[in-house]
Amino acid sequence: MSESQTKVISHNQEMKRKLATSIADRYRKESPVDEYFKNADLKMAPWVSERSDENKLIKYVGQPYWTKAAIKHYKEKGIKGLRHEHAVPRKLIIQFLEECDKSKEAIFSILDNLVHAVIVTKEEAILLDKKWKTEMPVDVENTNDINMIFSRYKKVNISVYYLESRNPKNIKEIELKSLI
Repeated sequence: MSESQTKVISHNQEMKRKLATSIADRYRKESPVDEYFKNADLKMAPWVSERSDENKLIKYVGQPYWTKAAIKHYKEKGIKGLRHEHAVPRKLIIQFLEECDKSKEAIFSILDNLVHAVIVTKEEAILLDKKWKTEMPVDVENTNDINMIFSRYKKVNISVYYLESRNPKNIKEIELKSLI
């Protein structure tokens, strides 16, 4: 468990690569897919790409980024009361996807760099939503710099931690207490 890394670690690159290829294929000139469905793909991309590489929907346990309060909450009360947040608001991710050249490389880069779930408590989600529901305090463009990706959380004094095991039940009480 750490907060010291400099780049956000994407835990489901294969899924993001498949999704980028699928979306890029739909945007080819000869594609018979109607514009409505192409746009629907872009709007669903932030959700779909947070699935695991095994193609299982993992909304909470299985995600690598958690706050200390969310870890503690899960250990004591389970999932009820937790929220699955997008580190970069979906609105911005969709905007970047709509504006990119629709090549699989450009789509994959956006998904891989910007789409990361963070498990937070309901109270933390409310705090984030007060000012940063659909905006970022910095211009993220297409980066995987951890300070930029998690800048909304830093602005409201919420620390985000990477759980290698992706399961907060594996965190020992002494480790939890040592988190800032």
